[in-house]
Amino acid sequence: MDLKAYVQRWEEQDSPYGRHLEYFFTASPENAATWPAKDEADIDCKWFFERAKIRIPSAWGGYHFCTDFKSEERRPGEFVVFCEAPFIRQ
Repeated sequence: MDLKAYVQRWEEQDSPYGRHLEYFFTASPENAATWPAKDEADIDCKWFFERAKIRIPSAWGGYHFCTDFKSEERRPGEFVVFCEAPFIRQ
């Protein structure tokens, strides 16, 4: 069963392979990063998160690439981005 997870933040990290972005997710929309408009969130879904090839440890074993990012309104003027994937419950 896939869990809905919201993008919480992202950070640039150093690794032996060079710099990359590390993504963090939360189960709560209240702790998620926000966008001021739906069209901005939708653009980032398509052009930022979908293209990032975000890989997570899968609850089913191995790894899963997150896809099909969507946005939703958390409250007026605040939109959050999420995807559904086999996240490991913490």
